[in-house]
Amino acid sequence: MIPTAEAFGVPLGLMAENQIEKVTSMKQSNQLTEQACIAYHLFASFVWLTVSFGD
Repeated sequence: MIPTAEAFGVPLGLMAENQIEKVTSMKQSNQLTEQACIAYHLFASFVWLTVSFGD
């Protein structure tokens, strides 16, 4: 029974490491999405201001 307990711990350790990578990747993806949205809204606001008050 003891070797079975040791083997059971290895997949859990590998799974946890894989999950950390997935979480990190998801956070980076969310940050890029948020930054893209902010940049788009700033650009759209600039264009709207230019068109509205440019003349």
